[in-house]
Amino acid sequence: MTNKHLFSSYQLLPNTWDEMYSETSNIRSQYEIINDYLKSTSAKVLYKKEELSRHLFMSQGVTFTVYNDKEGVEKIFPFDIVPRIIKASE
Repeated sequence: MTNKHLFSSYQLLPNTWDEMYSETSNIRSQYEIINDYLKSTSAKVLYKKEELSRHLFMSQGVTFTVYNDKEGVEKIFPFDIVPRIIKASE
């Protein structure tokens, strides 16, 4: 199973920079390979990769402490498994 329609309902926000899409809703050239990968990879595999990343962050100590949070003290740094690619010229 693939994600061929992964971005079919994605909406660009007006007056907002989008790293992956241009103002005309075209994929930026630096994201073509990632876009192809995301569309050819199942949601299950992407979820597993995200969970693995979370576990690795926690086990390697890529965390910060929140002393006033009732859910727990140690948290992993927020991250996205889809990288932001910005050309040197930008």
